[in-house]
Order: sequence, then structure tokens, then C-alpha cells
Amino acid sequence: MSVGERVQGPASGTWRLRLRQVAAGPLLFPACLGVASLAFVIYSVSTGDSLWGSTVPLVLVAAAALNVSTWLAAILFGRTRQLRSGWFMVVALLVATGAAATIWPAWGRDVDIVIAAASIALGFPASCILFVVFRHPLPWGLQRASSVLVPLIVLGISYVQAFVLLPLFFRWRAARATPAERSDAA
Repeated sequence: MSVGERVQGPASGTWRLRLRQVAAGPLLFPACLGVASLAFVIYSVSTGDSLWGSTVPLVLVAAAALNVSTWLAAILFGRTRQLRSGWFMVVALLVATGAAATIWPAWGRDVDIVIAAASIALGFPASCILFVVFRHPLPWGLQRASSVLVPLIVLGISYVQAFVLLPLFFRWRAARATPAERSDAA
């Protein structure tokens, strides 16, 4: 028995199947979020920060983890629809954090910075287009409405990137999947 045969034994096939199920299913985002959150909390505790102060930026960590998850799912499998519920969860976290900062202004003094960074991280690099677009004054009197329009546009762009553009860019991955991989990933 050669080394290659030992590595490709039934145990490695089981691990590959489990990895494919996690990466192609709805468990990809919770797995990435768990690893990122654990690393963030370990860093916060090791630097002496309080856990309460480190939970507010976890929204940013969740947004970045979801962005990484959508890129991984698109590159590996050519589809990201399994992460849609995670996207709505992160948006709900952003809205809840913003509402809490509005209700308790003393607590949420700098939360708007975290929310803005999380919104950009949710759709990076497509959300960076807004820096070019909104560098100039908005036409038709929309400058007053920009405090509402900009966050909605950022979230819209992040949704389009994650669930329209990435699957289009990597649709060749979905087309190259064998029938067995398609049934495993479904």
C-alpha cells in the first residue's frame, strides 16, 4: 500500500464529504462566525478589554465573516443562496445595534462607526464603489435624504454582490460540479 492510497482511504473521503457539506450548506456562516468570534474574544481577553466592550464590535466580525463565507461558497461551489439567512441575520444585528444606540445614546456614542464599518465589510469590495459615487454632491435635492439612502444603498450593494454577482462570476464552478457533488451540496 502506497502513501497515496493510505491518504485517500475511506476516512479521508468521509472528511471531504463532511467538509463539502459544511462549506456548501447553511453551516458555513455559523462556522466562520464562531471561529472569528472566538478569535476576537480571545484577543479581547488577552489584551485586558472587558467582554462587554468587546461584544459591540462582534457585529463587525459577523459582517466580515459573512463576506468571507459568501466568497468561499462562490469560489468553491458557484452558489451562495444557502447563506441568505445569515445575511438577513447580520442585517438584523446591524438594525438592532443601531436601535439600541438610538435608545441609549450614552451607550451608543461610537456605535455608528462600528455599524458603518460593518455595513462596508458586509459587501466589500462592492460597497467601496460608494466612496466614488458619494464623493460628489447628490443631485435633485437628495443630499438631505442621504442619511437614509446611503445605508440602504450599501446594504443593497452588499446583497447584490453576495447573491447575484458572485454566483455569476463563479457559475463555471457550479457547472463543473459532478452530479454526486450537486446532490451532496443541495
